[in-house]
Amino acid sequence: MLLALHGKRRDRHVVGPFYEPAFAAPADEVVRLATVVARFGGVYSTHLRDEMATIVEALHEAGDTAFSAGVPLIVSHHKCAGPANWGRTQQTLPLIESLASRQPVAMDVYPYVAGSTVLREDLVDGVIDVLVSWSTPHPEMTGRTLASIAAEWGVTRKRYAAACSPVVPATSRCMRTM
Repeated sequence: MLLALHGKRRDRHVVGPFYEPAFAAPADEVVRLATVVARFGGVYSTHLRDEMATIVEALHEAGDTAFSAGVPLIVSHHKCAGPANWGRTQQTLPLIESLASRQPVAMDVYPYVAGSTVLREDLVDGVIDVLVSWSTPHPEMTGRTLASIAAEWGVTRKRYAAACSPVVPATSRCMRTM
């Protein structure tokens, strides 16, 4: 990824490790990418590695990445996703404020009770009712819930997600995030 970024001088930001293939990148690689962006006056605009159970750790990683690279931090779509994390903004907002005391930090937030992203097997928990918003391999499933599709196919929700989530995202989901 670092070599690809060196050749793109117009890139003025780095999008974070929520999405593949960046999810597999260790934190030190993301710092190296953000350091390249810093040379061009860019910012580290990130979709956090995790918005659920380890959101606090993900915020620390994002803050440390931007700080180490010497770039401002932008947290994209801040939320504490999943019922087990609702209300954790009581932890995350003071942390973001603390990060802002050492470096420029900005964020935007979801003003919605639902969100949409690629269908990732690791995010299918069976707690939140997931709606398939589009699917390249199975367009006939658009508008149906993951539970109903899995039941029809005789598989678990995770198995359906795995079947419809190749390396290049081909299925999207909508789910209640807060």
